[in-house]
Amino acid sequence: METIVNTAKKSGHKVYADHVFKTEISDPLAFAHEMNDIRKQSQALIAEVSIHSTGVGHDIRLALSEKKPTLIIYAKKEEKQVSEIIRSINNRLVTIASYSNISEVQDIVKKFINNSKSKLDTKFILIIPPEIDRYLEWASDYKRMHKAQLVREAVENYMGNDKDWEEYQKEE
Repeated sequence: METIVNTAKKSGHKVYADHVFKTEISDPLAFAHEMNDIRKQSQALIAEVSIHSTGVGHDIRLALSEKKPTLIIYAKKEEKQVSEIIRSINNRLVTIASYSNISEVQDIVKKFINNSKSKLDTKFILIIPPEIDRYLEWASDYKRMHKAQLVREAVENYMGNDKDWEEYQKEE
C-alpha cells in the first residue's frame, strides 16, 4: 500500500522495497533484490497482508531470521483473509495491527517506526582475556550456540538478578 511507503518516507526513512508497486510479478530479479534489501539494507520490515501472498510470508520469515523488527498490518475488513499462522506470530520483534482507514495506517506506521528503534540490536565489540575465550569456544561447541549468544544470555541472566537495574527501570 502506497500510504505505508509514503508515511515511512515522510518520517525520513529510505524505503527499499517500494519497487513492488512498480515491478511485474514475473520479474525474476525483483525477488533477489528484495531478499538482499531485507538482509543488508533494511532495519525493519512492514508487511501489508490483507491480500494473500506467499511472498510476503517469506519476507516476514526472512526479516525475523535477520532479527529485524516487523510490522504486520492488514485491513480489518480483510481479517478473515489473513492467515491464522500470521495472526498468531508471537515474537518480540513483531507488531501486528489492523486498520479501518488511511489515517489509522499512518498512525500505526509512525508508531511502529518510533518503537522499532528500541528493538534493534546494537553491535558491540568485546575484548576478552584468553581464558574467557577458551571457555566460550568450549561452551559454543558443547551447547551448540554462537559465542555472542552465550555472552548475551549471560548478560540477560545478570540483568534479571540485578536489583539496582530493576529500580532504575521503575524510575524511567
